[in-house]
Amino acid sequence: MNSVLYPIAAVVAWAAAGYKLRDLIRNPREPALIALSGAFVALAVTFTLSTPVVWVAVDRWAGFPNLVTLLSQGCVMVFAATVQVLLLFWSYPPERAWPKARRRLIAAGIVVTLMVGLFLSAPRTEERPTDFVARYAGEPHIAAYLLIYIAAFAVVQTELTVLCLRYARAGGRPWLRRGLRITAAGAVLGLVYCVARLADVIGAPMGLDPMRWEVVARLSAGLGVLLPPIGWTIPSWGPRLSAVGGWFGRYRAYRRLYPLWAALYAATPDIALDPPASALADRLTLRDLKFRLYGRVIEIRDGHLALRAYLDPAVAEAARREGEAAGLDDERLRALVVAAQLRAALDAKARGATPAEPVDEPLGRPGGADLSDEIASLVRTSVAFARSPLVATVGVATGPTARR
Repeated sequence: MNSVLYPIAAVVAWAAAGYKLRDLIRNPREPALIALSGAFVALAVTFTLSTPVVWVAVDRWAGFPNLVTLLSQGCVMVFAATVQVLLLFWSYPPERAWPKARRRLIAAGIVVTLMVGLFLSAPRTEERPTDFVARYAGEPHIAAYLLIYIAAFAVVQTELTVLCLRYARAGGRPWLRRGLRITAAGAVLGLVYCVARLADVIGAPMGLDPMRWEVVARLSAGLGVLLPPIGWTIPSWGPRLSAVGGWFGRYRAYRRLYPLWAALYAATPDIALDPPASALADRLTLRDLKFRLYGRVIEIRDGHLALRAYLDPAVAEAARREGEAAGLDDERLRALVVAAQLRAALDAKARGATPAEPVDEPLGRPGGADLSDEIASLVRTSVAFARSPLVATVGVATGPTARR
């Protein structure tokens, strides 16, 4: 598992560090940005070193088995310290944050010094690139080392969880709130990792096998480290996802409006400002999509108005009865009624039926107060027009007798 999960975590952390490097170059004296970039680099180094093939190579080069345990977990402490600094500069103005940050950095330095002393004083161990902690958690020096490491890391993860959830509830930009919640989820997984490592220290002297829950420690560490880089960077690149999602949403709506638009265009070609050369060309429309979608909405509405004299209230009433019997909700019922009226009107016009006086509100009420609601309403109407068997049934049963 370490050979797969840890390299992935390292790649994500390095990518996040590189992503923030651009901002750091622009603002090289911004303390919070320096701390955030340092946190990403510390995570990246941690999981790069923890990858078994790198672990073995570094230990062999240093001539010290399992030295990477100290190096990687020392980097975790650097990560913890930089996160604390980041939280301080998020929470306080610089003049208040700096003294608090210095105290946190000094405390982190003391923790790392104690870890180094305990690790180096422990008896030499056999090379264990995948299960060192689980294997040697019962050794007194390593147990003391782990307790210091776990306590310091747990304090940071708890603080990170609390503050991220607090700020996420306070509001702000949607992607900022999502990023804070993602970061909090990663911190919670970090606490799960701490519990698993504490269980190693407590369980080993009791004769329990830490390997029984080692998978929990590995998964929580690996997955927990994937989330903070995503959470801290998503406020800047998340809106692009929204833009992409919005484009796909517009394209889907544009395509789903085609059946209704095509039928109205065939009956009244004058509604089209710029008709496509073919259905295939329309399907491949990718440019100026927002403009084309809005144009399609206008053309459909114009096509509706052109059929006012052929709309039959009897068709609307029959469609309403059928829809209510089928248990349709209000939105789908409205779409069914309008689609059935249009289907019958198009059939009547194609047969050459005599037009009557236009009804006052041939199309029913619009689907909503803004354009997005209007598009959604027309999409439902187009889907019912193309797919609903009730539309064809009502039109055949009612429409032909309406305009004799």
